Amino acid sequence: MQPRYLTKSKFKLAIECPTKLYYAGKKEYYNKKKDDDFLQALAEGGFQVGELAQCYYPDGVLVDTLDHQEALIKTNKLLQNDHVVIFEAAIEHKDCFIRIDVLEKKGNILNLYEVKSKSYSKDTNRNIPLMINSPINILRPWQEYLWDVAFQTWVLENKLPKYQVNPFLTLVDKTVIVDVDGLNQRFFLERDEKGHKYVIRDSETTSINQLGKKVLIDLPVRDQINLLLNEQGIKAEHQTTEFLKLFNQKVEDYSTYIKSDKKAPMPIGWWCDKCEFTKPENIIDKNLKDGFKECWGENLDWTDSEFVKPHVFEIWNTKKKSAMLNDKVYLQEQILQNNLMDAYSLNDRQMLQIEKCVDRDDFEDIKTDLFVEMENWNFPLHFIDFETCAPALPFNKGMKPYEKVIFQFSCHTVYDKGNGDYEVEHSAEWINTKPGYYPNIEFLKKLKKHLSKDDGSIFQYSHYENTCLNAVCQQLARPEFPDCSELIRWVSEIQESRPLVDLLVMVREYYYQRNMKGKNSIKNVLPTVMASSEFLQEKYANYQYNSNNFENKIWYEMDPDTGIVKDPYSTLGSIAEDINYDKAERLFNKDEIREGGAAMTAYSKMQFTQMTNAERKSIRKALLKYCELDTLAMVMIWEHWYDSLKNN
Repeated sequence: MQPRYLTKSKFKLAIECPTKLYYAGKKEYYNKKKDDDFLQALAEGGFQVGELAQCYYPDGVLVDTLDHQEALIKTNKLLQNDHVVIFEAAIEHKDCFIRIDVLEKKGNILNLYEVKSKSYSKDTNRNIPLMINSPINILRPWQEYLWDVAFQTWVLENKLPKYQVNPFLTLVDKTVIVDVDGLNQRFFLERDEKGHKYVIRDSETTSINQLGKKVLIDLPVRDQINLLLNEQGIKAEHQTTEFLKLFNQKVEDYSTYIKSDKKAPMPIGWWCDKCEFTKPENIIDKNLKDGFKECWGENLDWTDSEFVKPHVFEIWNTKKKSAMLNDKVYLQEQILQNNLMDAYSLNDRQMLQIEKCVDRDDFEDIKTDLFVEMENWNFPLHFIDFETCAPALPFNKGMKPYEKVIFQFSCHTVYDKGNGDYEVEHSAEWINTKPGYYPNIEFLKKLKKHLSKDDGSIFQYSHYENTCLNAVCQQLARPEFPDCSELIRWVSEIQESRPLVDLLVMVREYYYQRNMKGKNSIKNVLPTVMASSEFLQEKYANYQYNSNNFENKIWYEMDPDTGIVKDPYSTLGSIAEDINYDKAERLFNKDEIREGGAAMTAYSKMQFTQMTNAERKSIRKALLKYCELDTLAMVMIWEHWYDSLKNN
């Protein structure tokens, strides 16, 4: 059995909240990040970035064993060399254990490189101190990365005090235009039968020269690390009680919590808001515990009756949650009871949410201004949705890291039949699943062909689609993509003459129902609308929906166990429903596509994961279903509003 070490991942977790050390790694506690971190790293290309970093040190030696003691022995042996580069070097000091991405020894100098897939634009950051806002505050987005490096630096310096340690962050330079094709696909991702991930280099990648321009940049962070080691660099409003401890004390306390397997004595606070150990309401597994409920129950002596009440964390778009907790205001009802609306500068939308949630008012609120907006929309109505990814390592020559690749779109169209009647059609879809193919030009051509047939209003949910169009036009304006001026001009004309209607703005400005709580995403609005709309219930409980991707699909169903309307997204089929390969379980942690991030992950896997044509076909089918439901969901929301308009 491996010793119970304080590792860099556990150290970062404890900096957020040391109580999390107790919940982490225990199967009985729900943990959102268990899958999310893997999916994010996969979608962004984090695994490829790590492998690419090693390519830049062709003489480097990998410590490839997972056994702690074997790794320590191998690392110590390599460090006997005067000059050496070690990948995944293992260093132990007292109860701490780290694996360093790249450790370079040059005499008595140790260069520590922490490789991250995070982007960095050197052109825009060169004139300011890296990651620091004057005078000594580390910018919030950089804190988690620098805590990671600070812990590694502390361990390395304490273990090898005679050496000079120079810490670096190795990041992806967004300013580089890649000059080789298929850089991303040179690194294939695999997982073994135990679930461990590993990267296989393309057999043709035998020289660093084949990788083209260097897309990674090494940033010295010694000054920033010194701030953290000396309890500086974090603004007061971002500090927890843990920050005030001496660094040595942090390490000692966290190691003790891990070895004793006891909860750290941590008060509740604003840091609880996004706790990954909070079990969602739709997770009904009684064997899974809720770490958030345990902490709050122990600190406030709450029973189940308090947890079902609307929480202040659920209030939409407020920056006053920390102030509320400082005033011991934990529930929305306390704001109403104590007339604290002005004290926390709550706006009309926030107050509407609180009043409806506290009073359990199921009646929706539709402002008449929404109907005024709807009267200005021109039939046929086109509801569009794009699926994209932005890989750290571009798929194609001429692209920069983290530039958008649009691999799919769907369009539902509503035609006016007169006398208030209409017809809905899934009018267009397109998808690219070919590895290494630059899809943005074909995407724009297909979209142009479809939307140029008429001058009907075009709808998006959030400004995302409009942002994507702008991003693609910026790409196509570069010399690497000639003969694209007509496409760029068409996008400009669309944005001027038929500006995309943002349904998310319509929701925020004119629509609310209490079950939405503080969330306005389409994944939250659709189930709420279906549960409250008699029109949608009557239509979709009896209407068999058919398209290229669905056959006789019933969208309105009640869950027999809960008596609640099923979320249509939860009824999407398995991503591997047509195949029964053992490998399919290794391709995906979860075999269903329900979130936009999962769609991005699925496409990314098709780009840099070795799979059969049958597996690729199955993923393609699931992606088409998911994207089609996104645009159908927009239509359903419109249908409910249109029915309300006619009956107003």
